[in-house]
Amino acid sequence: MFSALQREVPIKWVSKGSVVDGVATEATAKLLEIGALDSLDFLENPQLKCVVMTEDDDNKTICSILESSGFRMDQTVIAPYRGCTKLDAVGVFSQFLRDRVPHVEIVVHRDRDYMSQEDAERYVRQLNGCGSVAFLTRESDIEGYLLTPQHIHATCPQITVERASDILEQATAAARIASITDIINLRTEQAWRRRAQTGDQPNVGEIAVTAQVEYDANPQAMRRGKRVLGQVRSMLQQQLGGHANLDVPSPALSVPELQTIARRLWAAPLTVTLVSHWFDQ
Repeated sequence: MFSALQREVPIKWVSKGSVVDGVATEATAKLLEIGALDSLDFLENPQLKCVVMTEDDDNKTICSILESSGFRMDQTVIAPYRGCTKLDAVGVFSQFLRDRVPHVEIVVHRDRDYMSQEDAERYVRQLNGCGSVAFLTRESDIEGYLLTPQHIHATCPQITVERASDILEQATAAARIASITDIINLRTEQAWRRRAQTGDQPNVGEIAVTAQVEYDANPQAMRRGKRVLGQVRSMLQQQLGGHANLDVPSPALSVPELQTIARRLWAAPLTVTLVSHWFDQ
């Protein structure tokens, strides 16, 4: 409703009880489009050094990864946004922030979602052209970073690295069909988007066959993190007799490209402190 009204009546931005001047109608529309209309709320923080835009509603995982990579979370804001393919809207948001807080680094997280290398490189170039830094996940989604024996052992010391490796192997196998289905669905969706630009008709049969071949050639790289993580949590709960909290910082969650950003923003990386191990429910 508000999105429709903004085309008919003037809109005033208000932050901390005061009207904010100089926000263009285009910026308002684009911020509405990606769900970032409340972006002014954090601009009053004089210590702010980084805004991390994420497509995930639940930001526990990305916060753990950022902290593990040396980010000062008291000087970092997580800003959820909708529509990871809406680069024009993200570009307007980035420009909006640069105009008001030019010293702040803007990092945009997007799950790789089985993109081709060509599409991934194009996305990074386009995002860099908007003045933002891309954090494109190494594997299919951000949950994949939690799926290492070292991280499981760090968060659940009762589980040895060897046992964690076994759990991951079993969970990956249990999620095989779900992972392959996700590959097919995501790549088909991408193919239909490309069709609007190239006119090429998607070959769903070929996509399905290729997905299965690529998955079976390298399950660890091709597994869907969200699917496998559900299996891992279930298996850990059975073994531990309680809920295993994997969404906490650990040295195993440190990401090199994020470390590079952290070193640029903060003189020295922070020492990661493990927040908690696991707790019973």
